[in-house]
Order: sequence, then C-alpha cells, then structure tokens
Amino acid sequence: MNHTEATGLAFIVISGILWGTIGVVSRWLSADGLTPLTISAFRFLISAAILVLWAVSVYGLRGLVALPRRDATLMLLNGAMLAISQTSYLSAIPLAGVTISTLIVICSAPLAVAAFSRLVRRERLNGKVVFALLASILGTTMLVGVPSESGSPDLAGGTFYSLVSALSYAAVIQIGHGLTRRHNPLRINAISFLIGALLLWVIAIPSGVSLPARPEAWLLIAYLGVFPSVTAYALFLRGMRVTSATISSILVLLEPLVAALLAALIFGERLSPLGLVGGMLMCAGFIALVRRN
Repeated sequence: MNHTEATGLAFIVISGILWGTIGVVSRWLSADGLTPLTISAFRFLISAAILVLWAVSVYGLRGLVALPRRDATLMLLNGAMLAISQTSYLSAIPLAGVTISTLIVICSAPLAVAAFSRLVRRERLNGKVVFALLASILGTTMLVGVPSESGSPDLAGGTFYSLVSALSYAAVIQIGHGLTRRHNPLRINAISFLIGALLLWVIAIPSGVSLPARPEAWLLIAYLGVFPSVTAYALFLRGMRVTSATISSILVLLEPLVAALLAALIFGERLSPLGLVGGMLMCAGFIALVRRN
C-alpha cells in the first residue's frame, strides 16, 4: 500500500470515529428536550452555513454554482439523499426501536454499495474485501445485538424506513465516489448540505422546532455541525478519491464500534460478551482491508 492509499484509508477511519460521537452528543442534547429531528436540522443548518460561506470565498457565488448540468443534478441528488437518509432513520426509530433500526441501516448499506459496485461499476471484489464485508456486517450484528422480544408498534413500517435510510446512504457513497473524481469535496459538501438543510427544515418546521435552553447545548450542536459533519464528510470524500466505494462503506462501520465504546465509558453501558466478540471481528475486517495489498 502506497502513501496516498494509506492517507485515504486514514481519512475514512477518522470520519467513522467522528460519526461515532454523534450518538453520545445527541443523547446529551435529548436530555435538554430537543427532538432528533430538531438536532439534525440545526446540525445541517450550521454545516451548510459554514460550507457555503467557505465555498463562496474560494469559488465566488457564480463559480460555486457553475457546474455541468449532470454534476449539478448529482450534487442536488446527493443532498436529497443525505436528508432522506437522516429523516428515514428518525422515522424508523419510533416504529421499530433504535436497535433494530440501527442494525438494518448499518448492515444494509455496505451490501447495497457492494452490489451496486459489482453490478454497475464492475468493481472487483477480491477475497479479502469479501471477508472484510462479511466480518464487518456479522461483527456489527453482534455488537448492536438483536432483542429477543420486540415491543415494536410497527416492525414492518420501521424496517421499511430503515431500508430507505440504508439505500439512500448507499446512494450518498456512490454519488460522492463519482463526484470526487471531478470536484473538490468543499464544493460537493457545500451544495449537498445546503440542499439537505433546506429539506430537513421543510420537514422540521411543521413538526415544531424547540430552541436549546442552555449555552452548553448550543456548543454541542455547534460540535455536531463542525466535526461529525463539515470535517468528517470532507475527510470522507477525500479518502474516497483513492479508495473504492465498497471499502469506504465498510470502514465507516467504525461508527457503531466507537459509539458503543463511548457509551460504555461515559454512560456506564457495558458491552456484552457477544458485543466484544463482534467488535474484535469488525477490527479483523478493518485489518484485512488495510493489509489488502
């Protein structure tokens, strides 16, 4: 593996780690009475504001939107997929519960990316990539866990929304993988997050948006907008320039592993023996990818 590939993998790993902090921060914000939709809407708004101002300072307003029609359409679609993935996941939680919804989203997205890459892009899936894919999905299943009894009010509906979330997230990976060959991540993210923010606020405003009461809550929202959003997506898109879409989708499975570890350290939640084995299995998949050459 050369230096460029190693750097790309490192960028994607850092993205997964940053995304893994979202759950802990959101839990703190939920204690202030903010709904997940409100948190997401503010997160996208802050991210879009930072990215658009930054992009305009680099490209100018006309330069930012001066795109070939095909790429402009793809960026608009990318933003819509970001918003759909987020809102579909939020819609799935009250119907199927956090555990089942998260499990379906996390495990379905890499499979969708791998299938699309193989069938459409003709991307070759060698033995190590297949092993990493299976190990990551199985490890994630063991880490998240499946409850023995489901008290879900609408498991079918929750499963449907979870699959929509997974497929839309897979679309984000595939669209971004193609756009990074032709555009800087700053331009892609600025347009995508602006579209995503607009769509989220269209949904959030009729539902009612409550403002954070404490200054600390605003700081946490700012953190979500700057680090797991602006920083993580910039690194992720840069990493995808030199990494296949399938490998990118597997490496970001670090997110649930980091989230579980942070929950154990901060909130005292403990991983079950099965979860520990799942975490080690996921790590084995990551090592297989890093050492694939």
